[in-house]
Amino acid sequence: MPVVQAILVALEDLLAWVAVLVEVFRKAAFAADEVGEVDQFRCSFLPCWALPRAAIPWLPGQRRNYWKLGRKGPWDNKIRCKIETELLFSIWLMTKLKLIFDTNICIDVANGVISESDWDSMARHIRRRYKYCISWVTWKELLQKLSRGQSSFWCKNVEPLRILRFGGPVVYLEKPPLFAARYLLGIHADPRTDRRGFPVPPQKRRMRDVLEAILRGADKETLRRGLKRWRYGFDLDRFDSEENQCQQEQALQLQGVREGTFDCADPLVMSVLLLKDLGLNPTKGQVERLNEGLDASHRYQISLCTLVKNENYDPFRDRRLGNWDDSQQLMYLCDPSIRILTLDSDFRNRTQESVQANQILTLSDL
Repeated sequence: MPVVQAILVALEDLLAWVAVLVEVFRKAAFAADEVGEVDQFRCSFLPCWALPRAAIPWLPGQRRNYWKLGRKGPWDNKIRCKIETELLFSIWLMTKLKLIFDTNICIDVANGVISESDWDSMARHIRRRYKYCISWVTWKELLQKLSRGQSSFWCKNVEPLRILRFGGPVVYLEKPPLFAARYLLGIHADPRTDRRGFPVPPQKRRMRDVLEAILRGADKETLRRGLKRWRYGFDLDRFDSEENQCQQEQALQLQGVREGTFDCADPLVMSVLLLKDLGLNPTKGQVERLNEGLDASHRYQISLCTLVKNENYDPFRDRRLGNWDDSQQLMYLCDPSIRILTLDSDFRNRTQESVQANQILTLSDL
């Protein structure tokens, strides 16, 4: 019995200090989220032997005092540990998984392919289990759909964007290469100017501003002029043209694979090209870390390089151009806490051997 009691005391001490580290990492994680994140919680925290016993299931709004007769030592025999709901909620929120919607989820919900009752049930589950994030790729693809649609269908094409906004606290995720560089390498490579040299706001801020403006009724002309508080404009058609050019460049690379002038079978080469596109001089350590963190994305691209060797595969078809966006979407999986909800079976089929394959979810998984 004395041995068992000593082990239990040691475990309580260990869990107490683990809780201290969790709180430190929680503050660091919230500091990194600039837009839409609820990051202010009033916390009172006293590390003591009673902490692990206090970490039990709780309900919002509860506040309890926990008492424990402790052992002799630097602490008093009677230790009082008051843990407020805000502290428990902040730790719980940090440990929640992050979820992003693929484009087909937003479109199918807006078009009624997914019934309203099923979506309401899924939405409640998502709010309870996940911290919702908006992917730059999904945001971009829905804006392209809005740009290419006729003006008479503007309101209908806005509906998928309402699904994307989802409601409640949200975290905006920048372009996948920028996100991967920040998460894996600690490098902030967010460009300060566009391709023409004009200054642009941070991507997260621009995503939030444009999305909120469209949902409040802004049209193409209003976005182009820009709102007074923006101090910048957003040309939807030019944005679509620039992003379509990126897809065409990817299709040209696949064409080069078919002709033997480009080799994308080596993930290290793709990691080097990604860092150079960000204007960085890659080192060996950076390339290795990036290659390890982007496993699913690299496997998806390698599968495309295999498919393009078939003469019947046309990389320039409209539906095939979206494969580049899918490979970009998978870069977010470098963060092991992120999950992608999708209806596209190619995500899993082309990454089934990846260590990140379990981060791809379908509706049945929910």
